[in-house]
Amino acid sequence: MFRSVKHAVEWGLAHRTLSGIEAIGIDEVQWRSGHTYLTLVYQIDTVKRLLWVAEERTEKSLQGFFESLTAEVRTGIQFVASDMWKQVGADEEGREEPAA
Repeated sequence: MFRSVKHAVEWGLAHRTLSGIEAIGIDEVQWRSGHTYLTLVYQIDTVKRLLWVAEERTEKSLQGFFESLTAEVRTGIQFVASDMWKQVGADEEGREEPAA
């Protein structure tokens, strides 16, 4: 069973297209017991699909998503919806951080 699922996921990743993504949603979910989290990134515009899963809910785990995209796909993203704090451009009090 595991090999079948692994094969299906690998095939899907190899054949997916990421062009045309304009809006993404970012969230974290608790995984396992305790304070263990996953970072999730979804496409939320015309297509609703899971794009990325990373262990932890850190800036580094989210940065991995953007690094996995081509420059063309990154520049096509116009909207980001998130309730995560620091990872997506706000300080700990929720204020927008100035652009570097």
